Amino acid sequence: MKKIKFFITPVYPFGNDHYFHEIIVLAEGFKELGYEICGNVNYWEEFNTNDYLINESIDGDFDLAIYDYRYVKSFGHLLFREGYPNFDRSKKHILVDRNDWIDPIWKNNSHYKIFDLILGCHTVGGFEYPENYIPWVMGLSNRMISAVDRSNSFKLKEQIGHNFRVWHNLRKLFIDEINKADNCFPVSQLLSSVPDKDNEPEAYFNYERTTRRHSLDYYKIINSNLLFLGFGGYVETYPKLYQPYSIIDKIRRKPYYFLSELNKMNFKYVFQWDSFRMWELFYANTCPIFLNFEKFNFKLPFIPQDKIHYLALDNFSWSDFNNKLKKFSVVDLQQIGITGKKWVLDNYSPEKIATLFLSKF
Repeated sequence: MKKIKFFITPVYPFGNDHYFHEIIVLAEGFKELGYEICGNVNYWEEFNTNDYLINESIDGDFDLAIYDYRYVKSFGHLLFREGYPNFDRSKKHILVDRNDWIDPIWKNNSHYKIFDLILGCHTVGGFEYPENYIPWVMGLSNRMISAVDRSNSFKLKEQIGHNFRVWHNLRKLFIDEINKADNCFPVSQLLSSVPDKDNEPEAYFNYERTTRRHSLDYYKIINSNLLFLGFGGYVETYPKLYQPYSIIDKIRRKPYYFLSELNKMNFKYVFQWDSFRMWELFYANTCPIFLNFEKFNFKLPFIPQDKIHYLALDNFSWSDFNNKLKKFSVVDLQQIGITGKKWVLDNYSPEKIATLFLSKF
């Protein structure tokens, strides 16, 4: 395998999110490993230069093609024509699927068999997946690593911080409980600001090209708090159905909803659990707080361990977590932060993710 080509769409007709994080991480990793990369368009411009991470190439001289799911969704009417003329069968074709909802684009769609692999983020065990599907992750980019490293000279405040940008129903569930609890550490909402365009031009440049996911304040915040809430996603009740919000599906789930109120775990699951914040928190100096990866059946190539790499919420009860937290000293929690940082760098840096990808061929 010598040359790798990425396919993305800079104009996405289904929303305004033109930030292709998984593509960036893979491209950075391939470059670090010495592979030649290109794209259907120029993408990921470097600050104060005319250079791009991925440079446009119009020829078909490549060995492996990697497609972002938004590109495939946008141009499916062309890609999936009879005979699949856009797919050279002598090459490998990979789909990176971070479809943010629980209605995957490959569900009941035989066209997606054309891909040698589907790299699926947000994977939850127990669903049926295609044979060409493997669990994947967003991962840690060089921008994240650099931003956290530049903001790490802060003393840890003995408190639990949170900085939720999107209020998933899971986050609201816990915050409502937290606000009523007698917490063993103070819990603070720590808001971050937009970088100043004139005084912080590089930070503002990153803020724009990541569609508002970059803030110097935020990186300082996660490096200066002993613990930080990093969970996300949507809580759903069984039966485990795709497209879960139709009227019929809501009626079908009603018995499970009432059972879930009696048993907080067995009749609920969480989807869209992966996030940019998760990887930033793993790499920061803080001890991150996430849902228990194993108990919630989250699937990813390398699974972090509770009490070693992060501190886990084992169920939907903040009270239970508070009792668990009382067993840890400040020194214990600092060590979890240190160990988690090493773990994510050892497993999910761009080079490690690219190496993992290449191991599939």
